[in-house]
Amino acid sequence: MHAGVGKKMAALNDGVVYISQWDMVLGQWAFVGPIVLCPSLVGLHGWTNDDYDAILHFWRTTGYLFGIEDKYNLCQGSYNQVLTACESMLHKEYKPVVEKSDPISVVLAKNSTEAMSMVVPLYTWPALATYIYELVGLPCPVKMGIIDNICYSLIHFMMTFLMKFDRVRVCVNKLTRWKIKAAERKDLQFMEKKDVQLLLEQYN
Repeated sequence: MHAGVGKKMAALNDGVVYISQWDMVLGQWAFVGPIVLCPSLVGLHGWTNDDYDAILHFWRTTGYLFGIEDKYNLCQGSYNQVLTACESMLHKEYKPVVEKSDPISVVLAKNSTEAMSMVVPLYTWPALATYIYELVGLPCPVKMGIIDNICYSLIHFMMTFLMKFDRVRVCVNKLTRWKIKAAERKDLQFMEKKDVQLLLEQYN
């Protein structure tokens, strides 16, 4: 998918590599890195070797479908090899980038968080930013208010403790699916209103 887009952009022949193998691997790390480096902080508890093999196989296959060549695939190899690669990328790539806090990336992250908050109200930008900085082992420059502190504490408590219990995970999954469907319905309503407005503008 990503490789396909990259090839189309490369057809412009402007000498720019829009989506490289490295770019796609960095994107892959965003999903795989936290799983192997700090599983408890993302709600993973009591996983067996088979569980990790399964999730790495999933992301290895997903990376392949995205267009990542096997020799660059972050999930290629044993668990220890993947762990070593993720640690290396964390210190050499992610930490320096996060510390710089590129303004455009911050705006994108804020907007993404606002969208996700429709599904998970606990996701305020300061709370989620603090949690992400904690994942990579850096102090967060974003100041939190009282509500943000409460949201952060609840996120941390849920991920590190509540997600240990099967019933909680089932309830969270069901609630998340329900919220996603509700968000989709709201989006459809918004699009329908927008279509009606466009029609009215055409006839006015």
